[in-house]
Parts: sequence; structure tokens; C-alpha cells
Amino acid sequence: SPELMQKALEIFCAIDLKDIATIKYSDAMRVLQKITKLFEHEQPLTKRFKYKGKEFGFIPNLDQMSIGEFADLDSSITNWDNMHKAMGVLYRPIEVSLKNKYTIEPYESYDKYDMRQMPIGIALGALVFFLEFRKRAYKEYPQLFTEGDVQADFSAAGGFAQKWGWYQSIYGLANGDITRFEDITKLNIHQCFTMLSFMKEKAQLESQQIKSKF
Repeated sequence: SPELMQKALEIFCAIDLKDIATIKYSDAMRVLQKITKLFEHEQPLTKRFKYKGKEFGFIPNLDQMSIGEFADLDSSITNWDNMHKAMGVLYRPIEVSLKNKYTIEPYESYDKYDMRQMPIGIALGALVFFLEFRKRAYKEYPQLFTEGDVQADFSAAGGFAQKWGWYQSIYGLANGDITRFEDITKLNIHQCFTMLSFMKEKAQLESQQIKSKF
């Protein structure tokens, strides 16, 4: 699909979405053919693997991730040069393992472990799995995300500032109190998305009421 083609160019070639339209179609297709070869064989999700003497596990339940984890992932996957950062969020050392279930280390930062040398096949499988999850999240919160819109609007007041990205969302949730930022980043994504949806609709309603008075 055109959306998938644009996303592939954005991630693997580090091209801003707004600049993709300026690329010659023939050049874009030539690059896409090379990228497609990476996906000729389906890349399944690898939930756990050995890496540098440790066993790493994929986040057991993406719906349980924090807004901080999601923000770091969302900020990393748009550039292949930063893909190791995304993998540093998605995979962390396993702490407890029982049969097919396990727990992983609490999230601290994407660069706690250097994931640059992890197998590319595992990274691609994890990337595809997360992108599918993110697509579902977009559909669950239409007030925040416009389907197919990479630069979605998360801010309570609307007009999300691309320059500040997720920082503005955390700012809104913390009510501008910087001392609360760290605690906010640990909250569940669905809890935060619901609140952001409420804040945005509330701001839009108040704006309409103000306009109706004049």
C-alpha cells in the first residue's frame, strides 16, 4: 500500500515523510525493491534470544507498556540508524522464567544495553510486530491519531508541535509540573491515551464555547 511504501522509505532511508513526495517514482521503486528483499521471507516475532551472555525477552504484553516506553519506541522507529534504540526498549534481560512465561527488567532507558549487534532478522520481526500494534492503537484512539498520519496529534489543545514531539504530551499530562515528568512516563499507555483524548476533546469544546460567545 502507499502508506506502507512511505513508511519503509521513512524508516530505512531516514527521509522525512513530507520529503518523500519529492522523490522520483522510479527512484523510490528502485529503493523499495531493495528494501523488499529484506522481507522476502516472513520474519516471525522472536520472544527470547541469547545476546552477549544474557537471555533477552520481548515485552510480554505491549498493552501493559508505559507511555515512556511507547514514546521512546515511536521516536526511534522512524530512522533505521536508531533501530537499536527501539530494540533496547522492546527487548530486555529476562529476570524470572517459568515454562513459557517470563518477566523482564523494568525499563530504564533504551541505551542501557547496546543492541547494535543483535540479529537483523530478530530486529525486523520485532519491528513489524510493534508497527502492527501501533496501528491498532491508532484506531482505538481516533481523537488522537488520524489513520495513516505519522505525525499524529497527541496534545490536549490540538495542533501538536512536531518540534517537541512526545515532550508536549508528557507536559500536558503532568500539567506543566516538571517534577512529575518521570512519574508520568511510567504510567500505562492506555491510561495516558484516554486522558489525552479527554483533554483534547475538553479543550476543543471549551474553544467552541468561547467562539460562540462572539
